[in-house]
Amino acid sequence: MFEQKTQPLASPAVFRARLLRFFLAAFAMTALWLVVGVTGYRFIAGLEWLDAFYNSAMIVSAMGPVFEMHTPAQKIFEALYALFSGLIFTFAVGIAFVPIIHRLFHLFHLENAAEENL
Repeated sequence: MFEQKTQPLASPAVFRARLLRFFLAAFAMTALWLVVGVTGYRFIAGLEWLDAFYNSAMIVSAMGPVFEMHTPAQKIFEALYALFSGLIFTFAVGIAFVPIIHRLFHLFHLENAAEENL
């Protein structure tokens, strides 16, 4: 998937394509999790579709819930959704930054290899 330490640095076009692919993967993971939240808020909490989307988006973006939950099932769902939303956000950011971090490490390795050959 990525170039090995003995291979030259990927071209800018390959790097941009890799960035886009990883960004889209992070976006898809976040969007899928948003669908889970919308569905849960619609059928467990009884919110309308737009309100369910709004509440899910606010939790996924770490802003916090908008609507108050009243029953134990609603509160458990909201608590679990909020906890896992933090993990999903962390994973999505990690996935989005993998190509950049790999390129930096690869660049540093190439610089070290060039110094050793002097």
